[in-house]
Amino acid sequence: MIGLSAGERARLEEQLGEPLLTSDPLIDIKQTSVVLGLTPAVVRSLLHSGALPRENAADGRLLTRTIRLATVLAWAKSPPRISVAAASGILGESRTAVHRLTSVRLLTWYGGPLPLVRDEVEDLAQQRLDWLTLAQAAGALAISPEKVHRLLASGELKHTGDVSRPVDKAQVPSPERTAVPT
Repeated sequence: MIGLSAGERARLEEQLGEPLLTSDPLIDIKQTSVVLGLTPAVVRSLLHSGALPRENAADGRLLTRTIRLATVLAWAKSPPRISVAAASGILGESRTAVHRLTSVRLLTWYGGPLPLVRDEVEDLAQQRLDWLTLAQAAGALAISPEKVHRLLASGELKHTGDVSRPVDKAQVPSPERTAVPT
């Protein structure tokens, strides 16, 4: 049975409401939602997006039991995923900005109603603490924001990929690093 302990098997049988008679049974959307702790609507969206692969009958009919238990259990063990709305809250940005961060590959898009990995979003939020806006970089460099923009365009400053925070603080000389020793 898919490498389950007796306790895990008993828990799953209780959750599914039936005994596990095969090594990798097909389960339905309602059972999947119970195992994953999601609503049936979210499970349907995950199936529709392909995040959870469904089984199809050989003759093309849709099955009422559409998902392999092993697939559901593997998905449950994958890193926790969150919605764009949740990611926008963590990052302090709009949903549009989160989509922009995925388009420049600062975040990986997995599709479906839970398209982002929480840890990846939290890591990016931490990284962004060291990134500066054009205005912040201009102030630190004592130049105009337009000049910072030109430095980014020319490659003299490396762009972070984040249009909201394009300059890494490490590229901007701090007063301590530029001070002349006495």
